[in-house]
Amino acid sequence: MRTKTKKTNIGERIDELIQDAGTTREHLAEQIGVTPDYLSMIVRGKRNLTLEKAQAITNLFPGVRVQWLLCLDDFKYENDLTHSIIQFHQSQEDLTDELIRSHGYSVIRSEDKATVTITSPSGQKKTVSSLQFLRLIDSINDHIEGQMLLGFHKTSKDFEYTGRCW
Repeated sequence: MRTKTKKTNIGERIDELIQDAGTTREHLAEQIGVTPDYLSMIVRGKRNLTLEKAQAITNLFPGVRVQWLLCLDDFKYENDLTHSIIQFHQSQEDLTDELIRSHGYSVIRSEDKATVTITSPSGQKKTVSSLQFLRLIDSINDHIEGQMLLGFHKTSKDFEYTGRCW
């Protein structure tokens, strides 16, 4: 279950946990060792939630992240964060493959993603480790960025540096 919430204050998130669990503020207060009035003040933003109490709350709700409760990010469960990281890496792979294909090459990743086979437009194949492939892509990106940022302009047969770099 993917849960990314937009609630931006600790009180709303505490109430969400209480509602999801079908419990009460009074019961939660008892479980974490504070009075119901004190928990109510935390929920209303009149008192700060200590890291110790935040950890105590998340320990009562399996999988809920302290970072989410403290509004440091929007990933309520560890699985949500892991899923987001996997999606990011997949989109990076897709963009890299698209860039390579736009130059006439093809890319085939092994099942375990340990190796990558690159086929040139002329049909030459080369298999490299994923790490070597990433280094290759980084050097290509550096070269492309260097050409864009250095402000090259065309003269006769080659490019000449104009001195502009940022």
